[in-house]
Amino acid sequence: MKIFLVSLPLLVSMYGCAAASKTTIPEGAAPLSTEEIITTFSGVKESYVSKDNPRAKVTATAIWGVDGEFESSWKAGTHKGEVTGEWYAENGKRCIKNDKPNEDGTDLECHSIYKTGDVYASVNDDGSVHGIHTLTPLE
Repeated sequence: MKIFLVSLPLLVSMYGCAAASKTTIPEGAAPLSTEEIITTFSGVKESYVSKDNPRAKVTATAIWGVDGEFESSWKAGTHKGEVTGEWYAENGKRCIKNDKPNEDGTDLECHSIYKTGDVYASVNDDGSVHGIHTLTPLE
């Protein structure tokens, strides 16, 4: 899940691609089903740390509504921003549709979600970890 999708192309161009240092799925982690993703992410606050590009040091916080809406604020070095949109789960992936497309016109991104202990990891199609998510219930 990239909750900072609107500025990702800018961040990659600024900090470079980190393909050589991809993080892999933790041993023993199990993928969540579509239903488990919906249950897990509905009505929570998330703290996120990106693993796609460690040099950028992207962090974010997000609110995942039970109604399928999300809002997020992110930071990468001195850059920061906010993004809103909709989220849903299908085919064993959590999907995020931004209100504002990226520079390349993309406004949708989907990731598998794996869990080990209390740690959730969103995973790219190539098996690398997109980010680590810490969840707390909304009050």
